[in-house]
Amino acid sequence: MVEESKLSPEETLVFSRLKEAMDARSEDSRNQQHESSQIQGYGTGVYVVNAKQLWNSILVLPQISFVWKPRTVEEITVESLAILSVFKPKLDFLVIGTGEHTHQVSP
Repeated sequence: MVEESKLSPEETLVFSRLKEAMDARSEDSRNQQHESSQIQGYGTGVYVVNAKQLWNSILVLPQISFVWKPRTVEEITVESLAILSVFKPKLDFLVIGTGEHTHQVSP
């Protein structure tokens, strides 16, 4: 996990709001069934997830999907992956699509 002191004020605010939203969603899920994320289509730079178009890089998690800041493999860092730490349950694995060509992601 990334130390909070390494996050910018903007990133800290985003993490805080995401955590609040996920906590609220967890509370709601105790009472009702939520639709799981389904990738329904994709094209050059666009994805359709649960009938919504998302452009550029995206994160698709079991119950939510959204646009993600890194645009290239080189921009994927420990800090950019830190957002995953706010989601429950924790991920068992992570699949990173690199586009038309295969690229190595630095550990």
